[in-house]
Amino acid sequence: MIRNAALVLGLTVCLGAHPVRAEGVSYSGTLSRSGANANGRLFITGPDWNSPYLDPTLSWTVDNTTTPGKWHYAYTVTVAGETNRSGIQYVIVEAADSGNNDRTFMTDDLFLPESTSADWLIMTQIGLFPAGSRRCLPRDVHGVEFATLTKGPTTLTIRFDSDFGPAWGAFYAQSPTVGDESNALYNAGMLLPRPAEPPQNGSIGSNVLVPDSDPNEFLVPAPGGMVLGAVGVLVAGWLRRRWL
Repeated sequence: MIRNAALVLGLTVCLGAHPVRAEGVSYSGTLSRSGANANGRLFITGPDWNSPYLDPTLSWTVDNTTTPGKWHYAYTVTVAGETNRSGIQYVIVEAADSGNNDRTFMTDDLFLPESTSADWLIMTQIGLFPAGSRRCLPRDVHGVEFATLTKGPTTLTIRFDSDFGPAWGAFYAQSPTVGDESNALYNAGMLLPRPAEPPQNGSIGSNVLVPDSDPNEFLVPAPGGMVLGAVGVLVAGWLRRRWL
């Protein structure tokens, strides 16, 4: 009996000697003005973006495989129009703050920010953006603002890496102001309670995946880890039966 127990325990130790990593994961989703061909809706304001003939969209992908050891975030906004106030000048991506996380997203948590078009991204700033500090921003948002100083494009992609994992939150974009007029959009769920559900494909309540959780909070164990757990349960049960 002792020899068999030693064999089983040796197998368990051998399996456990190799660290088990979580599976690579990737999530994607889309919001649009109408909600058609999308997973939720955008709120749109302004004379160009809020045309009944247009359907601005926001899509995103979040994964932990593009940049090993980090979470990779990519957001693409598409609007339409041909005036100087039509392009995208500012984007705010909500990020962790001490009100809903153990620590706050800071400069050291943002890696390799870039844009397409490549010359669009001129500056970034991280902090609290109070409600109304940007056109029609409906609530306070702690996050990262990406901005250009020139006329923006009508299709823009923002990419960056972070130690923070994905959770549900807010996204905002604004055009330049010409005269007294500009355009803005944000996810329609921004004023609703933030969903606590784990990340998934699509959207929950017209929210967006943003860097706002512990890096490993929602990771699913790799199959090896699941096997190891099952072996542990079997070993414990076998030893209990043998020694009772």
